[in-house]
Amino acid sequence: MATRLIHRKRWALPKQDSSIAPPHVWSNADQDPVPPEKWTWTGWTFTQYWLSDLVTVSTWSAASSAYQSGLSATDTVLLTLVAALCNAIPTVLNGAVGADLHIPFPVAIRASYGTYFGYFCVASRAVLAMFWFGIQSSYGGQCVTPSTLVPPMALAMVIWISVKAGGGSAMFHEPSTVHGTDRAWLWLMNMTSITGIFVSILPLITFNSNEALGGFSTLAVNISDFSRFSKKPGSPVWQLPMIPLFKVITGLFGIIAAGASKQVYGTILWSPLQIIDQWQGSSDMTTMCPKWFNIKRGMIMCMVLGGWALCPWIIIKSGKTFLSFMGAYSIFMAPIAGILCCDYWLIKRRKYDVPALYDPRGIYYYKGAKANQKRERNNADKSKAAKSQIKTNEKAMNIQCKVCLQTFLQTTKAPALLEHASNKHKKGLADCFPGVSA
Repeated sequence: MATRLIHRKRWALPKQDSSIAPPHVWSNADQDPVPPEKWTWTGWTFTQYWLSDLVTVSTWSAASSAYQSGLSATDTVLLTLVAALCNAIPTVLNGAVGADLHIPFPVAIRASYGTYFGYFCVASRAVLAMFWFGIQSSYGGQCVTPSTLVPPMALAMVIWISVKAGGGSAMFHEPSTVHGTDRAWLWLMNMTSITGIFVSILPLITFNSNEALGGFSTLAVNISDFSRFSKKPGSPVWQLPMIPLFKVITGLFGIIAAGASKQVYGTILWSPLQIIDQWQGSSDMTTMCPKWFNIKRGMIMCMVLGGWALCPWIIIKSGKTFLSFMGAYSIFMAPIAGILCCDYWLIKRRKYDVPALYDPRGIYYYKGAKANQKRERNNADKSKAAKSQIKTNEKAMNIQCKVCLQTFLQTTKAPALLEHASNKHKKGLADCFPGVSA
């Protein structure tokens, strides 16, 4: 065991035979297209996935923090719906790549960004995913009591605090505390907190109001990691209604609870964990280092870096510096998702050369404009040489045929027959067969 830890070569994974990658390329089964027997995800599977991913503390807190920033309850519900659609549409469109071709995101991105620049996209998404993993783990660590009834408990919490506040309908009649351009900027700011796609530039941003920053923008980028297991190409379309539904319902719980907590405790409690306190009684490392990482090792690395080395508990308490870092990553996530979507649907017309995606020197390998021009000139020269060779071969075949015909005429009775035919049609032998004499 000690020897394995000391020597670097012993950490290398055994080379696996890929079903599609060239023999000289180091790959593993986690990167290959999903075989048909594993196409098991249906529309119901995607519904269950988003139920588990959106009915969370983060979704609750993102909506309630928007209400806390000064927007009215009606504004907050509307912006939550718009933000959910901004998440759902690119998620469904980019999910078609995995559903159609059954390839993971790190492989699909090579068609849009090239073989090696695609690693930048994978690394960007991986770093943000590690931060998000750490934040979610920290929240989970504060909920140490397990529960299988998360949606009913969330509803029960909303009903309890609304009854204690004498009803929660009054908040929907309250106007916004901000107006004009300030209200418009708050819309954009809170869109950032819910989608992670738009970029917040306001000094009003606090970590509490942007804790969901970038969390779901990563899924709009790498949804093909999940949709590649789709049983039918249309299965990911179920995400279009499910994402807004779960996000709006969970956000509505947060808005109602935040408004009721203001009446009960005199301050807005944006997190359900704060309300509870008042009660009495990981595929990317696999692509970048396939020789050293499979999906299991990648998950362990994400747990170590995201859950411990990045100190997510510090981010939650006083993460202004880290917030700037995470906010900048929305700049990368939105272009990656947009370019991947437009390239697949508009430019490539849903047609990728899948084997070439696994070839480092294939058609998706980019070396710059000059290199491409040189390659085009070489291809043109090869085409001219091939056409010239074809003409030379045709001339050689014509000469050989004439020699064979002349030999045939000299060694058989054909000359008499041909002479009779030529006399009948009043044509000479030379006119019928140029270059051949009997």
